[in-house]
Amino acid sequence: MWVTVPVRQTYLNGLIPSAQRATVLSFDNLMTSAGAAAAQPLLGRIADARGYPFAYFVSAFVQLTALPFLLLARRANAASDPIASGNAV
Repeated sequence: MWVTVPVRQTYLNGLIPSAQRATVLSFDNLMTSAGAAAAQPLLGRIADARGYPFAYFVSAFVQLTALPFLLLARRANAASDPIASGNAV
């Protein structure tokens, strides 16, 4: 997961005006940390109660809920997204 942080921050940097950038990136980091702090014990409890395969299924389902937001972000055609803007390497 932490491999994606620099990619996400670079993408956000291209979307956010300079005046709000620090606030938005700080809030993004806060939500990421809070989500990790809540999700990891919850997934551990699910694994204890129902087993690891079910916990992996729940984790995959939660990740899939991000897909609509990913598609909406792609439609924004941000300059920081080289694939959408046509500047792919």
